[in-house]
Amino acid sequence: MRREKVDIRIYGVDGSRWRITGKKGGDQGVWIDQGQVGLVADTPVETIWQSGVGQVGGTFRGMNFAPREISLPVMILDHDGESWESIDSRWRRAWSYTEDSVMELEVEGQARRIGVRLKATPEQHFEESSGHERGASRMLMHLIAGDPLWTSETETQPWVFDGVHWTGSVTVTNPTDMPMWLKWTVTGPASIILPDFSFETREGYPGFEQQHRKIVLPHLRYKWDALVDSDPTHEQLAVVGKPNFWMLLEKPFLYPVPPHTPPTQLPIAVNPLPLLPEVWKRLDVPFDIPVEFLVKMAEILEKMLVGIGLKTLEQFSADQIAAKTREALEQAADWARGIGLIGEWLGQLLDKLSRSRLAELIGDAWGHTWGQAFNLPGAGVQVRMERRWTRPYGLD
Repeated sequence: MRREKVDIRIYGVDGSRWRITGKKGGDQGVWIDQGQVGLVADTPVETIWQSGVGQVGGTFRGMNFAPREISLPVMILDHDGESWESIDSRWRRAWSYTEDSVMELEVEGQARRIGVRLKATPEQHFEESSGHERGASRMLMHLIAGDPLWTSETETQPWVFDGVHWTGSVTVTNPTDMPMWLKWTVTGPASIILPDFSFETREGYPGFEQQHRKIVLPHLRYKWDALVDSDPTHEQLAVVGKPNFWMLLEKPFLYPVPPHTPPTQLPIAVNPLPLLPEVWKRLDVPFDIPVEFLVKMAEILEKMLVGIGLKTLEQFSADQIAAKTREALEQAADWARGIGLIGEWLGQLLDKLSRSRLAELIGDAWGHTWGQAFNLPGAGVQVRMERRWTRPYGLD
């Protein structure tokens, strides 16, 4: 069996690059030495358990990921006419106590990276095999990674609304051993409906009832861009210049893509009733519209508009768009009644959103741009899949 060499590269805070193993290892006079600790080990994790009075055993409550500490021994030698002292000085400039350098490890063509910085003073050793006269120095680097997980290349996939197809999908996959929180870039003008699937298929387990959960984003006006982060510990909705825009998000995102998830299609839709809270309040539109109803409206609109074509749609007035939207609303209402998806909201919606009020809503959301009522084409999303691993190799 032929073993491929492991390539380890360091990208310093000063912009330098160092190859310390592999085919070109030591090309600047620094090689990794024996005795590294924490580099290829699992991420340091401690589980949390709780025991009640009289309880036999304990109950699992979670786990904590500690910073990763790495001991990295290197040998610094005279190289290509440059003294070890000069190389040692350049090597030291690549490291900081306050900024991260990047360590990259490549195995069999797959590279993963981790940010590391100095945790303590590097130890320099001069032994029989090293020293000034021998043109060599041994140095032990004490490093720490505040984020102990390794990352690999981020994948993206776009979906652009063409003005006719109100529904679409993106394909996501998570080959890693860690949950993956999706990030989305959303471009207006549109109110986009994004997936927040639990991926739980075991009946009775938390999240089973939310396998197809979706989130309706507030309407983004023309030339507005939003960043959506599904991680509940982060700000989940941000728009440049709109610091309080996140408050318009009616429901939080809850679920990551589980580890080792194969390629999976996730649905996306454009909300036919653009979520503008101030306009909805003025028009007395009910806020408790089920997201399934809005998706159904989008599907109906898509079927209606495909035959019309984008060139014709671009000439539509707000009133003409409102007429089609009202027709889709009535058809979706029939569908909702047929499956028992009813409530006070349905009657209120049909009563409040007349054709004229729909024209007002549409004009406010999509109009007033280059004198055109229909300017949705170009709105859309891009999903970002950031890969995070507990090891620098394998586990996929």
